Amino acid sequence: MAEPVRLCPACYRPNPWAATRCTGCGAALETDEPYDERLIWALDHPDSGIAVLAAQLLAERHARQAIDRLIELVDSADPYRAAAAARALTAFTDDERAVAAVEACRTHRSALVRRAVSRTEPGRRRAR
Repeated sequence: MAEPVRLCPACYRPNPWAATRCTGCGAALETDEPYDERLIWALDHPDSGIAVLAAQLLAERHARQAIDRLIELVDSADPYRAAAAARALTAFTDDERAVAAVEACRTHRSALVRRAVSRTEPGRRRAR
């Protein structure tokens, strides 16, 4: 498994989890804002790569407060952002809203979104 990363609150560069300062801009990585909230904000970052990474990290952290925003992003005009949101939602098998959203993604207009959820079994729930 890859080493956990966290995004810089200033430039959104991925940094090793243990770092205290950003390797890119030097900003302090610790802020008063909760990390999951910063990741949710990063879902709307202009750089799709940052948004995709934020979705992945939210799924890995099982950040339930991100579910509503991830569901909204499935309808994004950016197919990569939408697919990342759909993929992240597959981590929330214990939430009815996320399960319903994943099921809806199986017939999504974007092939990327359909592919993002194709490896999950319909209606299957994993214990957490």
